[in-house]
Amino acid sequence: LATLLSCPTYQGVANCDYTQPAMDSCLRALALVSLVYIANGARLLSSTSVFGHMSTAGVTVRDAARDFDYFMFVRQWPGSFCSKHACPLVSNHGFHFTIHGLWPNRKDGTWPQFCDTDYDFEEDKIDDLLDELKSEWPTVYDSYEEFWDHEWSKHGTCALDVFPSEHSYFKSILRLHRQYDLAAALGQAGIVPSTKVVYRTKDLSKAIYDMYGVRPLVHCSNGQLSEIWICIDKKLQPFDCDASHEHNPCQKVTIPPFSTN
Repeated sequence: LATLLSCPTYQGVANCDYTQPAMDSCLRALALVSLVYIANGARLLSSTSVFGHMSTAGVTVRDAARDFDYFMFVRQWPGSFCSKHACPLVSNHGFHFTIHGLWPNRKDGTWPQFCDTDYDFEEDKIDDLLDELKSEWPTVYDSYEEFWDHEWSKHGTCALDVFPSEHSYFKSILRLHRQYDLAAALGQAGIVPSTKVVYRTKDLSKAIYDMYGVRPLVHCSNGQLSEIWICIDKKLQPFDCDASHEHNPCQKVTIPPFSTN
């Protein structure tokens, strides 16, 4: 403050001139200091949203946490898991993939998760979808509701800009599942479940490309087909996946027939 007032100091103590010109200078300096504090206070207030979340460059932490670039649409082949474990809630529809989830992802390989605890899963909000969900999005464990709750809470709440409600999230994913039928694409290329045939994963990828024009990621577990991932943009259009994001790559796979235990 002594510096702002142009007061010389002696041994750390301001030695100010209290003549009228000096006092005028002092008042001007005090006014300047007040403006600085007011500006800083306004800046601090503007950096806090009405929900109390601090922001940077106009983006709240909540918004930053759920910022993402695209979705991974993940479907699983139940035959590989259910041939070794009991799957009481998975219906046998022959060659038929089931939904695992639609997951927001970032181009750098990271992803948001559990973005908004204000949006709890409520099964009654998707009551009109339950029959289709039980058929197309079953759990390989013990509870439909726990599985759907997990997918909504972990992934759906991070995509509220695309799916503003729980209902729109599940309904849109069911539509994508029908629109991009994996079994239809593979079957057209002669790729079907078998206990004897070993398939090259690049042939599975080509079959999907030939039907839908995009290259997926094919995942395996212990040499068996486990999941197929398709990349989806925020307008819900598919595009070629980056192969560097393939977590369990393999050159060849078997597709064990699905059988309920």
